[in-house]
Amino acid sequence: MNRLKILLVCLGISLALGVFSETKASYKSSIEKVSESGYYHLQISIDALAVARKNDLSDIRIKDAKGEEQSYFIRAESPKQEAVLFDLYTLQSNEFVIKDSTSRIVVDNAKKEELSQFCIRMNNADVYKAIALKGSDDGLSWYVVKQKAPAPMSLPYDDITEMIVYNFPKGAYRYYEISLSNSQRLPLNILDVGKYKYSEILGEYTDVPLGNFAQIDSSNKVSYIHFNWSKKAYWIDKLVFSIEQKQVFRRDVYIHSWDLGFVLSSTKENIIQTPRARLDSVFCIEIENRDNKALHINDIKAFSLKRYICVYLEKDVDYSFYCGDASLPSPQYDLSYFTTEIPNSLPIISLGALEEIPFVEVEEEVRATAWFERPIFLWSVILGVGALIALMCYTMIQEMKKRG
Repeated sequence: MNRLKILLVCLGISLALGVFSETKASYKSSIEKVSESGYYHLQISIDALAVARKNDLSDIRIKDAKGEEQSYFIRAESPKQEAVLFDLYTLQSNEFVIKDSTSRIVVDNAKKEELSQFCIRMNNADVYKAIALKGSDDGLSWYVVKQKAPAPMSLPYDDITEMIVYNFPKGAYRYYEISLSNSQRLPLNILDVGKYKYSEILGEYTDVPLGNFAQIDSSNKVSYIHFNWSKKAYWIDKLVFSIEQKQVFRRDVYIHSWDLGFVLSSTKENIIQTPRARLDSVFCIEIENRDNKALHINDIKAFSLKRYICVYLEKDVDYSFYCGDASLPSPQYDLSYFTTEIPNSLPIISLGALEEIPFVEVEEEVRATAWFERPIFLWSVILGVGALIALMCYTMIQEMKKRG
């Protein structure tokens, strides 16, 4: 039992020392030189993310050769974001008929899409407007789509242009003719006709090497998936499961170290979003099989969203990247107030290989020992006091004997 206690204590001490030394480690990397001064996106490698100590990456510093800090802020890809595009149609003609003050615009629906709305952009004009629509499959025979009526109220597009959003019965004619009349004998300056297109833009990821894994199907109806941990605390934002199963399935899955639960199913792509999760030594995937046969997991791939440091760099100047010092406070840069004013599309540069910076213990200055602090003097005082106390005790005992 005593041996066991000693072993546990030693193990605890070694672990504590290991954690302590790990928190003190910091890293450095060179930064690719730039040929022109300006703002750049410095891509943070997955290895650099793994050694960063703070989840907000506030332990990162960018310094020049003189050691002066350069202000920066972090930009990260989003897993998914909606994009709104104004998709223009080809105009076969755009003519103005003076007789009835009407602009006639023929739109070519080359793909013969089902349409129910046009967005008509023109220069600002404060006049009464009326609109009508007809359609044709060959450009010769025309059919009524919507009768002439007051145009919908124009919406501001920018400072000098406006837009009419015109809805009509759904159809798929090859050609549509828009008749847009106004109360004057001069034409409206119609610029283009289009539609708003909504789409999703997926973020860009970097592969994370998880390494080999072992699947253990236990008797408690749970499958455990363990990885040969790489010792790097990689950031993982997405897991993709490849499953071999002929029959339909639906299984609850848990990753307790991430406080994450999700479902694997035969009815969907098994792509799991795991924002800002960190790989660690206890990373384990648990699949609840209940009374079903265990799933056979062919492969599990991990991905990390690309993250960038937005920083201003001077041309032909050497800069270095630092991270891993958890004692650093969060930087306070003026640049953080201008994140929306700096373009998202910046040149991308990369980091060099990471180098560990050795931790140097700062020794306290050794002060000269005063004469009264020396061990000989201290022991002399202790022995003297002890002898004095012993003498006092002896004297008291002798006096008590005499009285007795």
